[in-house]
Amino acid sequence: MNMLRIGLEAEMRGMRLTRKARTCYSIIKSEYGLKGSKAKVLDQFMEILKAEEKKVGGTFRR
Repeated sequence: MNMLRIGLEAEMRGMRLTRKARTCYSIIKSEYGLKGSKAKVLDQFMEILKAEEKKVGGTFRR
């Protein structure tokens, strides 16, 4: 999950983690059913990460 977050942040800056594979943006949208622009998807995904952090008691952020 953290790698997807890092990848989406990189894509928002114009970079890609892979050349031929799907973008992190498209993976997040399809796996979690999110919709919207990259910025809105990142906000929604961060909420999902926060909920997971509370569940497992760890952290997914730096």
